[in-house]
Amino acid sequence: MREEVPSLFLKGAGFLCIIYGTTALGYLYGRNLECYINHLHALKQIILMIAGEMEYTGYPLGEIFERIAPQLEAPYRNWILYLQREIEKRVDEEFYVLWRRGIEDALSILHLKEKHKRQLMELGMLLGTSNSENALSAIRLSADRLDYEIEIEREQLTAKKRVGYCMGIFGGLFLVILFI
Repeated sequence: MREEVPSLFLKGAGFLCIIYGTTALGYLYGRNLECYINHLHALKQIILMIAGEMEYTGYPLGEIFERIAPQLEAPYRNWILYLQREIEKRVDEEFYVLWRRGIEDALSILHLKEKHKRQLMELGMLLGTSNSENALSAIRLSADRLDYEIEIEREQLTAKKRVGYCMGIFGGLFLVILFI
């Protein structure tokens, strides 16, 4: 009988750890969704910063990137600085190629969804081939589209977070029942 008490205590502690761990995973899932929305919002702000610099200074893209990079945090700063450096030393590559490579390399840490990557890629295509008036229109359109995507993600956030929490709790309970 005495040997069963510590055994039951250890099992109970193990079950609580399992439930706590899976609940924490559900919580982290929800936090990752919030971070993703913050990343989209930061990208929108960068796009608007580029538009503002284009409109008010009329500088070429390389100088615009040099001006806005100090205001950004990593990985966005790394992306913009990469673009600025590559534009300065550009041999015969089109701007779109540099833009795409920057998104794939410097922004890969954000794990953007394909549709959001595609939106950024389209913006790079338009920035590199348009005059400043068309580029500003493309930037504003891209910012509006990103704003729409952010709203969609926010609308889905509460439900997805709730599902994440519930899956964490019920996943833990399932494991506890499985081990009993």
